Amino acid sequence: MPGECQGKEGAGWRMICAQEKAIIADVDAIRVSRKPEVIGTLFEDGFRQFLSRIAPSGISIVPGFIVEKDGEASSHFDALVVDSAYPFLSSIGPHRYVMAPAVVAAVELTTSMDMRKLTSVVKKAGEIERISRKLHKDNAWGSVGFFGLAVDSTVPVARLRDVFTARRPLCDIYTLRAPPGSQHAVHCWMEGGKQGFAAVRETKSPLADMISMQFQGCLYTLGSRVRDLSTVGEAMNDFIHWGTTFATSP
Repeated sequence: MPGECQGKEGAGWRMICAQEKAIIADVDAIRVSRKPEVIGTLFEDGFRQFLSRIAPSGISIVPGFIVEKDGEASSHFDALVVDSAYPFLSSIGPHRYVMAPAVVAAVELTTSMDMRKLTSVVKKAGEIERISRKLHKDNAWGSVGFFGLAVDSTVPVARLRDVFTARRPLCDIYTLRAPPGSQHAVHCWMEGGKQGFAAVRETKSPLADMISMQFQGCLYTLGSRVRDLSTVGEAMNDFIHWGTTFATSP
């Protein structure tokens, strides 16, 4: 059956495969409402909770915005993977304003990937790439990762590869079910980075693949960044300035 998890062993892998089936079943059940805004919100909330439950120690999963030192806020991201040592700058409901140095990875979520959404994901990949290079230069393991996850996709595999070849986004995109032109779910990425080529592979365990790559990448990222509490304190000086005005003594 397309999208069915099988072929590997390991308790952790089987548990994530079971969670993948539950996520797909939940989305199918929510779709009965025929309310796109409700479907999207419930899927995103549920997926963030899933990530939070399995995240390594020291990692937080929040929706929100990345704030750079000049005060500019990024586009909204459905899930930011954040180094918990850093304080948040602000919040609106569940959405957080996150210091750029605290961001380890970003995830964009959708129940159905069409060309409009794919274009948006690729654009956000470029935004993450810019922020990451500004902070971490070409430090591959220290840079900010970016992932896109879709339950379903109406974009044919050939078209997905064409978009990656033309735009060359530094991101990984996964579908949980087979898109047109494939028998199974797919994973698409730029093999070899910007100068490489668009790679697409079929997978029977897309969620397990994503979790393995994402959180392994997070651990490598944190391990390669030179960070202690003094570094966090210095970052706070960059983002949170004193506002006191001292009166001149007569």
